[in-house]
Amino acid sequence: MRTLLITLLLSFVVLSVNANDIDSSISYEEIITKINDINIAKKNNLRVKEIIKEYTYNVGDDDSKNDARKNALSQVKVLILEETGVFVESYLELDNLRSDNGSKQIIREEIKNLTAGIVKTKILDEKYDGETFYIKASVLVDPDSVSEGISEILKIRANQGEIDKLQKLLQTKESEIDIRSNETIALQKKLTKQMLTNEAKEKEISRLNQLLSNAKTSLNEYQKDEKKIQKELTEVTNKIEQIKDRINKQNKKACLVPKGAKKYEIVNTIGEPDDVQGCFQGYSQRYKDHCEKWYYGSILLDFDETKLLKYVLGCKK
Repeated sequence: MRTLLITLLLSFVVLSVNANDIDSSISYEEIITKINDINIAKKNNLRVKEIIKEYTYNVGDDDSKNDARKNALSQVKVLILEETGVFVESYLELDNLRSDNGSKQIIREEIKNLTAGIVKTKILDEKYDGETFYIKASVLVDPDSVSEGISEILKIRANQGEIDKLQKLLQTKESEIDIRSNETIALQKKLTKQMLTNEAKEKEISRLNQLLSNAKTSLNEYQKDEKKIQKELTEVTNKIEQIKDRINKQNKKACLVPKGAKKYEIVNTIGEPDDVQGCFQGYSQRYKDHCEKWYYGSILLDFDETKLLKYVLGCKK
């Protein structure tokens, strides 16, 4: 029965505990130990005490009989709770506890809360005459149950204090984590920017490498074309040299042609002339036989009207 009562009391009081009211500087373990020591020391004493109080309520103009009774009962309960608190404090020897005022005030508050929850008032007498409402009531107080309830509540407060410390530590760590997270995000942004920059550089390098590769390919093609052109130029030069050589040979041969030689004899000996001039009227240069002047390079062979070689000009002596 006592365990059930304490459980109900704890449920009632814990709901009213505010974490902001907990003073982490108070040694709850020390107070709990002292309360338990007092309970053990007085275990053979008569603990239950009956407290009797009476109160007369002056009825107001707007009060009904029921209102007057409620107000009278409320006031008599206040008186009972006050004396109950004094009794429990005396039982726990609160004034002799070597604790600071903050600790004693916490115990007084818990005594008040607990007794308010467990006091079951018994009406001994009540009277109503229209002007006043008299009521007399009593309660049975077991200080042992109250002190045990206080011990349990103080344990909860002590645990709550540890929880608050852990929560503060957690908040500190969360703040540090937030700072680290912000630093990580900043580093990540910086890394991303660097990666994008590197990627852009890599793309530019790749583009330049492609341009270089294309330039090398074009250069190779140009070199091939140059070799081809050089080869063709060499061939042309060789042909020119051959022509020059042939012309020189023809020139030399032309210089050796004797006067009076006939045109067909000259053609058979040194070949066709390079150019002809002084063709007879009505004949084109295709008809070399009808032209008076034959050129082998710079050597001129001049023929007479009988088509015989008259003289040779341009030969070096």
